[in-house]
Amino acid sequence: MAIFAIDFDGTIVIDKYPGIGEPIPEAIDTIREIKKLGHKIIIWSCRVDPQLSEMRDFLIFNRIPFDHINENCPAKIAYYNNDTRKIGADYYIDDKMIGTWTWQDVLSIATKYANKKN
Repeated sequence: MAIFAIDFDGTIVIDKYPGIGEPIPEAIDTIREIKKLGHKIIIWSCRVDPQLSEMRDFLIFNRIPFDHINENCPAKIAYYNNDTRKIGADYYIDDKMIGTWTWQDVLSIATKYANKKN
């Protein structure tokens, strides 16, 4: 199992902050596949209420799976005996990261990691 921290604005939806842009279908399909592979998903966002609540409602309404929002997984907290401000993840997916990537690249990594750990 790997932990994927996935940005919301510009990554899961078209960036229209503080509003919520149109969903990016490939992102949603890939996130669903990552979850089916048994990985943990943290939605990683700078949003605070009320935009944070709107984002959570959007994720639930659109059946986009997540385990946490802007929170570390309990296993990471236990492992490090600390709950740091930095979100602990094995992979960070963000539209502003350096380099190029596709959602197919992300799914390939998730699949390889799931096969490696099983």
